[in-house]
Amino acid sequence: GARGQRLRTFLDWDAVLLDAGPGDTLAVSCRCAGRSRIVQLVVTDLPTSSAEKIAILGDIRVITLTPAIRQERDIQVTQGVLIYDIGDDTRRATGLAPGDVVFQVNRQRVGSAESLRAAFAQAAGGQAITLWFERGGMVGRTSFYVQ
Repeated sequence: GARGQRLRTFLDWDAVLLDAGPGDTLAVSCRCAGRSRIVQLVVTDLPTSSAEKIAILGDIRVITLTPAIRQERDIQVTQGVLIYDIGDDTRRATGLAPGDVVFQVNRQRVGSAESLRAAFAQAAGGQAITLWFERGGMVGRTSFYVQ
């Protein structure tokens, strides 16, 4: 149970979560090995909600991967940059999408938002770059020019 109500289905639990916000404490009662227990749960933001978003190439907002973000999003690569948001025009031009994790530009590993920004700045006005990313547990690549 939670908030004084019995939880009969997962929908009852979802309703409790929808009414909760970051900073709230939920007293959840449960039965374990025939004994009743009350557990206090503190509601927090998801790691991507509270992470710093860095703007790159105008309308791409990225987050440097942390272990908590990797766990939240079930990301396989150990380092890289999560694309949090990307404009429609840039999405079409680059082939990238929100949720993609960029981990390499050309032959250079990407470990932070700043290293991705530096790789784009170095490539500006030159040859096409090849960018490697993880999407849905699969590795992909795309090539485009940085102006």
